[in-house]
Amino acid sequence: PMDLNLCCEEAARRFYQDVNISSYDQESPWFRWNVTLSRAEFEAIINLNLGTRYQLQPEFVLTQGSDGQFYSRPIPVQGIGTLLDIQVVQRGVGGNIMTLEIVGSTGTYQISKELNIRYLVRPSNVFTGGDDIILERIGAPAINYPILPSAFAVFDLTRDKDDSIDRVTISGGGSGHGVGMSQWGARGMAMQGYTFKEILTGFFADIHFMHTEHIQRSILGIGSQ
Repeated sequence: PMDLNLCCEEAARRFYQDVNISSYDQESPWFRWNVTLSRAEFEAIINLNLGTRYQLQPEFVLTQGSDGQFYSRPIPVQGIGTLLDIQVVQRGVGGNIMTLEIVGSTGTYQISKELNIRYLVRPSNVFTGGDDIILERIGAPAINYPILPSAFAVFDLTRDKDDSIDRVTISGGGSGHGVGMSQWGARGMAMQGYTFKEILTGFFADIHFMHTEHIQRSILGIGSQ
């Protein structure tokens, strides 16, 4: 059986890189996606977005101090410098990245919250000034996508003979914040014959359904008798 404890990096990697998993939302073009960036592209993207994320939410963009602890501090003008490593520090129970750590020659930085991470790693040549960046997905690719599709992702680093990072490949699944109902998942369940009640209870806990007559009265503003 598949290990769905996606807090483990290896389990997350197997899950997000497997395009053959049977799932209700497997017809979504965003079911699985990946993008590969050169080190220079990745550095340019991070350097143009890290300072902005710090300005907007300084409590969630931290810099490691000489004592090993992390503090809210302004980002250096030169950004991260040379990229040395990337680590996922924490994942949510569903497998989304909650804290991403980027090690550069200027320091070590931790970025938390899924939207900060998605607006930090943005696969678009708007930030690199170079060739189009191609994000592969099911069907037509997405070109220069303005935000990381989701925080349900893993990072793979390719290093050269000198152990310097050459490329960064990001593989993931889904598009959006990952909270609530998956529209493609609900569609897939409906196509397989699930009722609306079964679909809703599959996504949301502790749902109580009103009788049709009560719904009609509420819509008409009659109220209960």
